[in-house]
Amino acid sequence: MSIRPHRYKVILILTFIISFSIMFFVITNDKNKRIKEHLRQVILTNQMNYDVNLRMYKKLSQQTFDLIVEQPDVLNILQEAQSASETKRSLLREKLYDLTKEKYAKLVKLGVLQFQFVFPNNKDFLRVHKHGKFGDDLTGIRYSFNYVNKHKKPIEGFEGGRTTHAYRFVYPVFSNKSNYLGSVEISFSSGALQESMEKNHNTHTHFIVNKKLFNTNLWKPEIFQKYLPSVENENYLYTVTSNMDVSERENEKKIIDKFMKKDIEKNLKHEKSFALYQEFDNFVKVVTFIPVSHTDNKSVAAYLVSHTTSDDIAHLLNDFRNINVLLSVFLLVLFYFIYRILKSNTNIKIAQKETKSIINFLPSIMILNRNKNMIEVNLKFLMFFNQHKDIDDFLEHYECICDLFEEYDDENYIQETYVNKVYWTDYVKNNKDKIHKAMIIKDGKQHHFTVKVREVIYKNETTDIVQLIEITKELELNNSIKEKEKQLFQQAKMASMGEMIGNIAHQWRQPLNIISVMNMKVEFLLELNETINYDDYEPISKSIAGQLEYMTKTIDDFRSYYNPNKLKENFSIKQSIQDVYNLIYPQLNSHSVDLIITEDSDNEELIIYGHANEFKQVIINMVNNSKDAILHCQENDKDKAGKIEISIKKMNDEIIITIKDNGGGIPLDIIDKIYEPYFTTKHKSKGTGLGLNMSHQIITDHMNGTIVVYNLEHNKEDAGTIFIITLPINKNNNIS
Repeated sequence: MSIRPHRYKVILILTFIISFSIMFFVITNDKNKRIKEHLRQVILTNQMNYDVNLRMYKKLSQQTFDLIVEQPDVLNILQEAQSASETKRSLLREKLYDLTKEKYAKLVKLGVLQFQFVFPNNKDFLRVHKHGKFGDDLTGIRYSFNYVNKHKKPIEGFEGGRTTHAYRFVYPVFSNKSNYLGSVEISFSSGALQESMEKNHNTHTHFIVNKKLFNTNLWKPEIFQKYLPSVENENYLYTVTSNMDVSERENEKKIIDKFMKKDIEKNLKHEKSFALYQEFDNFVKVVTFIPVSHTDNKSVAAYLVSHTTSDDIAHLLNDFRNINVLLSVFLLVLFYFIYRILKSNTNIKIAQKETKSIINFLPSIMILNRNKNMIEVNLKFLMFFNQHKDIDDFLEHYECICDLFEEYDDENYIQETYVNKVYWTDYVKNNKDKIHKAMIIKDGKQHHFTVKVREVIYKNETTDIVQLIEITKELELNNSIKEKEKQLFQQAKMASMGEMIGNIAHQWRQPLNIISVMNMKVEFLLELNETINYDDYEPISKSIAGQLEYMTKTIDDFRSYYNPNKLKENFSIKQSIQDVYNLIYPQLNSHSVDLIITEDSDNEELIIYGHANEFKQVIINMVNNSKDAILHCQENDKDKAGKIEISIKKMNDEIIITIKDNGGGIPLDIIDKIYEPYFTTKHKSKGTGLGLNMSHQIITDHMNGTIVVYNLEHNKEDAGTIFIITLPINKNNNIS
């Protein structure tokens, strides 16, 4: 069908939309990648700043602890307090407070929040920051003291208390005699870390703390003074600091809208660092979340939230919009010029089609139909129907070329004027995806054609050009090739039948011997007693029946393999290989050749659509070749143990079957010729040279697979060959 100018417009518009969509997708993807990389750099920067400040506090706490444990008076007080009375402990507590209060006063200026000593039983002995409170059992409140007093190892992390949270560094304390005395805590407020980051890195930050950190009523007065509801997420609390900027908090509420809240909620579940951005009229804000680990190191207790302005992302977004505008203009101009060119070319083609020479010199039969009537034919038509001098003479005998179409057993052949109640030329035009054919008998001979119909403007009117391309010689050649293939397959199958009969004879030898022995036993009992009772005869009968059943099973396997049924069917790859195993293993065993089958498909049944017996023939050919190669090696090394391995596995939508042997391999100068028909290195009495040729055709042509061969040379003893067969699953088959 020709493309008219208005149809060019539709096609070009659709092409424009598709082109713009593709380029928009590419540019958007690039923009998103750049933004993602920028956000990653922001996260790394904030993480690094956080880590630097945290290491500083860790170093300070370690130095403080080292100074404490180096004081003999401190250790002596803790040692004596272990078993002292309450009165004595009070005196010791005051003494320890006097020794540490000046140090604590200096630490407070550096951000230390809490400084306390705790007994091994988790009861606090002295809170330097609140020395009037002591004796509380912290077992169910503070995980850090539970851990240190139990394992006698230091611990650090973010942890809540009764009313507040802190970065806690807890250390075990030992006497000079290595007696365990309890633990010491040095905690820093998150506000100190926040202020340090804002001062050193010029970044607005704040902490949001998970409500689960406080096993208490969240809104009792002490907590209400230190926390506010988080703008970012309802499950977190905003940490109030002494220098909190109310205006900054209001700006945060504007930045974090309901859409960003959803993204925050989704990312918080992963408990990893992340960053999000929000675009405003003239700037872009980036909000970064750095997770803060709980002392148990199993969960995230809080997040350090930072707000920064990103000029880079703002520029990226602005460039993205500008590029899209330029791209739209460019594509519009480009497609306008393409339309003008196509329209001009269309007019030229229409003028060319108005001459009859367009069809006269084509090697195929050409017919011009208009309103279901033949109006023109080419010279090839008149040469084929040479009994008619011209089209008028032809039309005196027939109304349409379709009147000559004969019946043919193929659904692609047009055999009537109307197909599915549609005029045949319209049917061909409406089903362009199909290959349409027709058959005409002339002088007693069948002539086959492919049929094509397309609509053109001829002499200013819509006209159908019908083209009949003769394919008779091609069909005859294909039929000849198929017949030769059939003959080759039959020759190869008959060649293997002798071996199969040998297998049956070998498998029957043992049960026949057993039946013979059972028969001799019956004769002996009859000669001895002149009769035989049921108890003596029953085991003999069962033994004979078992052997006969085994022999019947052998015949059934043989008949199944040589079943001439050529209908395709669903069959199991594993079962087919097992059937082959049952047929040929006894013969392999008699030659000291071990056949091993392995599978790696998670007990999945591997089903494929095709001819099961053809596939079995391929496996038999492969195994027989391997067996013959091994026997050849055994002629020089009688002690050589033959081994053939067949493995089955599924990879994506393919089944991989490998047949590996230790038969010495294939010489490199002939490995490329092994699939040629009648090529063999064996004696004429042992091979026809058709097995591998037939196997290659079955796998590649009949099953749409591939087969390759390699030599294996791990060492001289295991040198051999590996065939790799790859078959597609659920492709061009009938599996539902």
